Amino acid sequence: MRRIFIVVLLAVGLLPAAAFAQAATTTPSLTVTAVPLGPVFTETLSEGSTGPDVMRLQQYLNTHGCPLAQSGPGSYQNETNYFGPLTKAALECFQKDTGVIPVTGNLGTLTRRYISTLP
Repeated sequence: MRRIFIVVLLAVGLLPAAAFAQAATTTPSLTVTAVPLGPVFTETLSEGSTGPDVMRLQQYLNTHGCPLAQSGPGSYQNETNYFGPLTKAALECFQKDTGVIPVTGNLGTLTRRYISTLP
């Protein structure tokens, strides 16, 4: 159907032949970009680390089966920016539950990569 339409346009002079040649050889392209499903952490975090990434990690752990505490600092909606023993223990729990090896309690390359694949 498309070829008939182009031929008709060529015949009546509404489509220049150069445009036809370009249309006939142009291949549509598609770019696919991988988008992480979960949070993206770019830095290694370990006991003693501080900052907003620590708080994001605690929020993630509290909502993904390895809460830091039931109440008080570190608990759900009471996360802090300090990576202490509670964060380390919760991260070890997460690593054990998900099979991330070695279980270190640190947010290293393997754990960061795993978290980025989860919603």
